[in-house]
Amino acid sequence: MWRTCATTGRCPPGRDWVLELPCKVDRAGVHPLPIAAASPVCAGLIAQVKAYELLTAEAARTGDRKVAYEALLAHPLGPPPIRYRQCWTICSKPTKRIYPCSGNRGTTI
Repeated sequence: MWRTCATTGRCPPGRDWVLELPCKVDRAGVHPLPIAAASPVCAGLIAQVKAYELLTAEAARTGDRKVAYEALLAHPLGPPPIRYRQCWTICSKPTKRIYPCSGNRGTTI
C-alpha cells in the first residue's frame, strides 16, 4: 500500500486510506501513476464515502447500532432518515450470523 498523500497529494487526517488508483505493473512490481489532486467537490465526496466505509466496518465489528446509524447518515446516497430503522432491520439479519456480537450492544435506532 502506498501512502495516499504520496499518490494524490492529499493526506486524510489521522490515518492512511486505501484507494483504487491507476498503476503500472511490470516485473519490478506495482508502481502508482501520478494523478492530479482531487477538486474540492471530489475530495469532499471521497471523504464522505470513506467515512461511511469506516463507520460501516466499525458497526460490523462491534455490533454498535449507533455507529451503524451514523454510517447511514454519512452515506451520500443512503436512505432518507425515515427509512433507517427498516434499513437496519434488513441489513442486520445476515450480520448476526457472521458476527455474533451484532445487535447485542449499542444504542437502538
